[in-house]
Amino acid sequence: MRKWPGILADLDMDAIWAEADERERRVLIENLLEWIKVFPDHLEVKVMGSPPINVHYSEVGLKVPENVGVEGPT
Repeated sequence: MRKWPGILADLDMDAIWAEADERERRVLIENLLEWIKVFPDHLEVKVMGSPPINVHYSEVGLKVPENVGVEGPT
């Protein structure tokens, strides 16, 4: 019998995502992510069982808000 980490490592997530409908995609995301924190210049993403990572808006196709500065929004 195979252990879960091995089975999960072998999953073709691109194929699963392509076949999933919107509701199924939401379930996948909710079960994989622990939390997302939004900061003025980046997101902090915590995947279950992993340390948090910083994701810059440009890495995911988003723009940094123009009205955010050192002293906060204007």
